[in-house]
Amino acid sequence: MNTRAWVLQTWISFVVSLAGSIVGIAYLPVSPWVKAFVAIAFFFTIAQTFTLAKTVRDEHESTRQPGRPDRSFG
Repeated sequence: MNTRAWVLQTWISFVVSLAGSIVGIAYLPVSPWVKAFVAIAFFFTIAQTFTLAKTVRDEHESTRQPGRPDRSFG
C-alpha cells in the first residue's frame, strides 16, 4: 500500500513535468504546425505511458499465485 505522501509526491511531479513540457512547447521558436505536431506526439506518449504501466501491472498480477497473501502479518 502506498502512503498518502508518496501518492501526493507522484501527482505533484507529474503535474509539474506536464506543465513544464507544455510551457516549453508553447515557447518553441518554430511555426505553429511544428508546435502542434510536437504537442500531439507528447500527449500520445503520455497516454501510451499510462497504458504500458497498466499492462505491465496486469501482467505481473496475473503471474502471482492465487490465495497467497501479499504481506506477512505481524
